[in-house]
Amino acid sequence: MLLAFIALLALGILHAHAIAAVLPAEYRFAPAAGLGSCEADAGILTPLDANPCLVDGVAILLATAGDDAVVPDGQQILYVLTQGEELAIINAQTDPFFGVNSIGLYTIHTLVYDPNTLDLFEVVIGETTAYDLASQMIQGGGEVCAAMDVVGAAFNVTLCGEPCEANAGSISTSEPEPCLLDGVAFLHVNSQGSGVIPPGYEMVFVLTSGPALVIIDIDLFPFFTVTQTGGFATHPLVYDPATFDLSTVELGVTTAFDVDALLIQGGGAICGSLDMVGATYNVTLCEDPCEADAGTLSGGGVACVVAGTSPLMAFPDGNSVVPDGFETVYVLTFGAELTIIGMNTVPEFIAESLGIHTIHTLVYDPDTLDLSFVEMGVTSAYDVNALLTQGGGTVCASLDMAGVMFSVEDCQPPFCDAYAGTLEADEEQVCLQNGTAVISATAQGDAAVPDGYGVAYALSLGPDLVIVGLSFGPVFTVSQAGEYIIHTLVIDPLTIDPGLVELGVTTGYDIHALLIQGGGQICGALDVAGAPVSVLDCTPANDLCADPTALLIELDCVPLPGDNTHAAPGPGNPGCDFSTVGYSDVWYTFNAGQNTSVNIDLDPGGMTDWGIVVFNACGGTEVACEVQPNAPLEVTVTPGADYVVRIYTNLQFGTGGPFTICLTAAIPSIFCDAGDVSTTEMDTLLYVCQDSQADVIAFLNSSLSTQAYTYILTDADDVIITQLSGVSLDFNGLPMGAYRVWGVSHHGALVGAVPGNTIGEVTSAGYCASISTAYVNVIVDICTGVEALSGQDWALFPNPTHGVLTLLHDGPETDVALRVFDMGGRLVHADQLRMGHGAVLPVTFAEGLVPAVYTVQLISDGRAVTMRLVVQR
Repeated sequence: MLLAFIALLALGILHAHAIAAVLPAEYRFAPAAGLGSCEADAGILTPLDANPCLVDGVAILLATAGDDAVVPDGQQILYVLTQGEELAIINAQTDPFFGVNSIGLYTIHTLVYDPNTLDLFEVVIGETTAYDLASQMIQGGGEVCAAMDVVGAAFNVTLCGEPCEANAGSISTSEPEPCLLDGVAFLHVNSQGSGVIPPGYEMVFVLTSGPALVIIDIDLFPFFTVTQTGGFATHPLVYDPATFDLSTVELGVTTAFDVDALLIQGGGAICGSLDMVGATYNVTLCEDPCEADAGTLSGGGVACVVAGTSPLMAFPDGNSVVPDGFETVYVLTFGAELTIIGMNTVPEFIAESLGIHTIHTLVYDPDTLDLSFVEMGVTSAYDVNALLTQGGGTVCASLDMAGVMFSVEDCQPPFCDAYAGTLEADEEQVCLQNGTAVISATAQGDAAVPDGYGVAYALSLGPDLVIVGLSFGPVFTVSQAGEYIIHTLVIDPLTIDPGLVELGVTTGYDIHALLIQGGGQICGALDVAGAPVSVLDCTPANDLCADPTALLIELDCVPLPGDNTHAAPGPGNPGCDFSTVGYSDVWYTFNAGQNTSVNIDLDPGGMTDWGIVVFNACGGTEVACEVQPNAPLEVTVTPGADYVVRIYTNLQFGTGGPFTICLTAAIPSIFCDAGDVSTTEMDTLLYVCQDSQADVIAFLNSSLSTQAYTYILTDADDVIITQLSGVSLDFNGLPMGAYRVWGVSHHGALVGAVPGNTIGEVTSAGYCASISTAYVNVIVDICTGVEALSGQDWALFPNPTHGVLTLLHDGPETDVALRVFDMGGRLVHADQLRMGHGAVLPVTFAEGLVPAVYTVQLISDGRAVTMRLVVQR
């Protein structure tokens, strides 16, 4: 009878609806007996061929049992065949030998049981699972003394000679030579080829190091970080988890060649595909770009010795680049050897010997180049240049090696006793008033003016000293902001014609070069340094009605400073005031909100003869007007309407000045501003290791609003995952992937901020909502080097699940802490369990799990393993 039964199995024609229907009578259910202690142990089955294939439509599954099963008196052994990851029971018999007629995953399980206590008649073929059966037993939390090897002997049945369609494709990178910056280099994939991933297969990316292609990391995403220089490569791998176990890859030991040898493409037996070339990288140390540039100098030529010395002056061309923290110094060298004989903060020196002298510009960082090493008369410009990156060194700095050259000669020029003396600016900073400003200086009385000479004053603009004005007194009127210098000029009208100066073209350096003091032949004097004056455009930002400053309505006055001292006269007469001169005015705006009346409270401060005008729009209807009110001006307004406020001084009778202004009403303004989002460490990009350690990240924002503020977590496509309950989140519990944290400033409750919507769909039930313009990127990845439990010791079934979850333990008996986290990092379930070898335990959630992706963490003996759980609708 047994041989006939096996024959039926091999033909795949067994269609019984219950196991009991095909079992001998002694296997059928009998009245239950007392349980007593349970010593039953199913032992371990081993498949003779884990990858059989269909021959003429039939594959034979055969397993062997060891001697580790324990069958107590009165109990018997039965072998159960299941199909698929759900372990649906499809057959059973007294030998571990079955025939099947379709491809797929199958498992043979050993069942030790007492037919008097375990009812097999209720098992429905194709519906009842091994988990259902095991859950009735003590090992699975039930009451029946029996044992089942739920892991069993697994088989992957394929078609014999079936071609392997897996294809990893190819990848490349646009950055084959990344560099280590702050000790880290990022390896990115530029393009990904068209690989083939058959059903049931998965793709991961493998990072290898060196010519041996030693595998040092594995990730679901094709980007990695490295901390060392050298050769690396990223390879796509397409594999079937049922035939190739990634946990067998030992990072730092296993090579890509080892994996290739296991695959059909490399002569092995496993269907899979590994791109052995991959995207290659040569990681080097980053060389920070040096932006320092000494620029060039003008001047030079023959310089005559007078009274044993010769003044040398060069003129910057204005094309140097001085980075933040850097300084500029001018270096004087002598001879062809460029021996350094002087340094100064300005390009002016006194030569005390005949010969070739050169002035050079040096732009340097005092923190990286200590000039105290320079020994005058010994160190050369070549020595300094050799230390700089431009000369092959490592220091970021710039030295103009060419400089400007002077030939100091004993040419005995005519004696000239003209001296321009010095000036002192009356005001070092002056504001434009109504488009003009008057700048002036005072002579210090130390000029020397020979007989027949005269004194004039020149006004220059900018670093090039472009002359924009000439005068017989040190007073000028200008109409544009800028850096000006007033210079004294002592000249002989017979030798220099001031009419030759072309305003806007001729420079102070041009005049200086004509004079003996600048190496020329003409006796005269120019105070090149002069009296510097900064002319500023002090026009208020709210000078025009088109650019008003927004005012918020408060319950109590919150003074906002203002100033109309330098405001340009505005057009039109207020309805309550008149002026023949004009009005120096500034503008404000506000929204009435829910108010029907608003008070404008102005403290005039330094203003005199002032007034307030309110309009319903720029150029619109005048709503209110009052001159110097002695109490806050009450204005009747329409709720929700915008208004503009003109604060002015009547220039016929008064002057402008600083003041303060505030708005008060029964209902304050509502203003939403999300600002920018960053971590409390001011980061906008973070990498998080998915391990047993918490990775709590806290966030802050630059919002100016007083309204509610909420942080929202999305995926890389801006699809909402969850709202943060506060200002921080533990990212360690999230599945691997890229995430974004946004900020939302809102009045009233948020609308649309639910999982599945995009961040752009978020609004509020109140008056306003503002979403941050940028976000914080967080990449959650698996880190290497973390001691973990063997992935083969634990399993979750089924996964994905519709809510029913079973935990399987195939390792030695142990205590385990079970933690389940949602995608927001919140702990939704915790349990402390005692699990024996082969234990199968249903996990019950008090509140149930909503459809989402969860992280399941198992901690045992100080080690942890993390698995993802997908709950479907």
